[in-house]
Amino acid sequence: MEKKICKEIGLEVIGDIIQKAPKNRLYFGNLDVDGVDAMKSESWQCIDNRVQEVGWLRYPGGSAGLFLSFLAVIQNIGLQVKENEIADYFKSEMGDFYLHSDAYNQDKKPECADCGHLMLENSYNAEYGLGESLDIFELIGASGKDAKSHSSCLILDGEHKGEFVLDIAPNAKNIVALPSSFLGDRQFFVSHSQVAISVLLRLFDKYARVYKIDKSISVEARANIPKVVLQHIHNTLGFLAKKFGKDQYPIYQTTNY
Repeated sequence: MEKKICKEIGLEVIGDIIQKAPKNRLYFGNLDVDGVDAMKSESWQCIDNRVQEVGWLRYPGGSAGLFLSFLAVIQNIGLQVKENEIADYFKSEMGDFYLHSDAYNQDKKPECADCGHLMLENSYNAEYGLGESLDIFELIGASGKDAKSHSSCLILDGEHKGEFVLDIAPNAKNIVALPSSFLGDRQFFVSHSQVAISVLLRLFDKYARVYKIDKSISVEARANIPKVVLQHIHNTLGFLAKKFGKDQYPIYQTTNY
């Protein structure tokens, strides 16, 4: 991913985004939460530039996208495990998948699975490190569900007008900013890649212990998890840029709050 100096959109723009965003303490599976629990699917939304609500951790495809990155991690180290078993494990730890649709597409099939990020992964399995001919929507149980009644489905409206990606890491006090994708009339994508990496590492380590494979997994295999996350984001943004006639979306990383 490209890392660019914030001067191109103005440090004051980054400052305004962070200043106006709610800031919560980040937790990982803490039962007494007064912040945001990264180990719950309900804490995650898509990076989509049309998300107007604040208070969410963000990743391409929401928690369903997180699951697909976790699936890629497991498959990349050569574990012979059925995809639906990995899906069941993920949901047992995180809860049901987050999905979203578009107001102008919600009557299409599969409903409540119209997230472009998930559609890309469904069309380009290999590029995302997933098994060939994998039907993502069948795997996550989205087919045939009614978008209007699905409790975990967010209906997004409007056009894709994202200018850039703001990738927000927790600061030294483990506080994380959770902005919407709007600042006045400007729209942008929001990502929390470092939090996503931490979530997948925790899921992976527990999975390895539960299924007693921790002794057989190399240090190099575990170290590949951040690469899978960053490649997931890179692929998604690359496909979107191509679709909307851009060379690329600049990515700005910040912990300055």
